[in-house]
Amino acid sequence: MIVFGGAMLYEQALVDDVIDELQVTVVSGTHGCDTFFPEIPSVYALCSTTSGRYGREWAEHQVYRRGA
Repeated sequence: MIVFGGAMLYEQALVDDVIDELQVTVVSGTHGCDTFFPEIPSVYALCSTTSGRYGREWAEHQVYRRGA
């Protein structure tokens, strides 16, 4: 299953325990955002991280897996 949010969809998928892998992109900088990804539960372990430029900002792609 692939879940494309909003925040409420992400949170519900985490609560319902239907996600095996999270692919999260963190973009550096200050942006006019008012919605954020929920806290990642401790059942997920960070498995890999890659960084690079995304436009004028740095971005970090993180992969988390449940029970890894």
